[in-house]
Amino acid sequence: MGSVPIPAKQVLALRASLQGARYEIIACVTLLIWDWALLLSEEVKLIHKKRWTWFKCLYICCRYYPFISFGITIHFWVLDHSPLYCEQFLVGHSMSMIPLQFFPHSVLLFRCWVFAGKKKGLLLALCTFLASMLCLQIWGTTTGPGLLDDQFTPTGQFGCFRDTLDDSTRRLTGYVMLAGVLIDIIAVIVIVRHYYKHHRDRPHGSLGLLFMQQALGCFGVIFFLTILAGAFHASGNVQLDGKGFVTVLTLPNILACRLYVFFPFGLSDIIRP
Repeated sequence: MGSVPIPAKQVLALRASLQGARYEIIACVTLLIWDWALLLSEEVKLIHKKRWTWFKCLYICCRYYPFISFGITIHFWVLDHSPLYCEQFLVGHSMSMIPLQFFPHSVLLFRCWVFAGKKKGLLLALCTFLASMLCLQIWGTTTGPGLLDDQFTPTGQFGCFRDTLDDSTRRLTGYVMLAGVLIDIIAVIVIVRHYYKHHRDRPHGSLGLLFMQQALGCFGVIFFLTILAGAFHASGNVQLDGKGFVTVLTLPNILACRLYVFFPFGLSDIIRP
């Protein structure tokens, strides 16, 4: 690394951007703790006291895995390490972040499946989409670029960041973000179509409408943040690079948990056609 000289201005700009990523991860962990504390009483009543189901497992994953993953990320990003140490754990750390996107998309797709009547064909299609996204994430993680150029770490130690200036990094990140957005679009289309076909003119139509509005609201927020973070990443502007990336991984997990607490999967049985 470091064979091609990099302008000092670009070095300073990227170091400032990476320092911003350190602040962002701390802010996101604070947001996770705050949201967990707000919903803890409802969570105990509606989640922990209920029998174990696949949906309950998904909730537990969305709620508590981010604490594990971000704890690992704080160790590698916020603390300073030698390049040799970072090289050993670079791929492993990236792999630990994959579930942060996988779990909330799973919640949205399974809510879609329940709302649409638990059809086996739909379940198979949704699981295929999820598996495809997971494979894409694993491929992008294992074939992505290596450690950040050592010209950005003049002191010899810094956080363990991948080389975000590499064009392949931008393409891989864009593919993964696009896959997540497409999956959400599919789920929203299924929910909206099912509502207008089966629930709009029925006595329980207001519940179906609430379910659809929640899906559209969550999708809108996540879509906006994902497009914004993707635009920053693809812009080539070093100062904007990476902005919002951690937030895009955090907020969907929070929204998925809130969807479950305020509209449990079991309630969907009431509004099935």
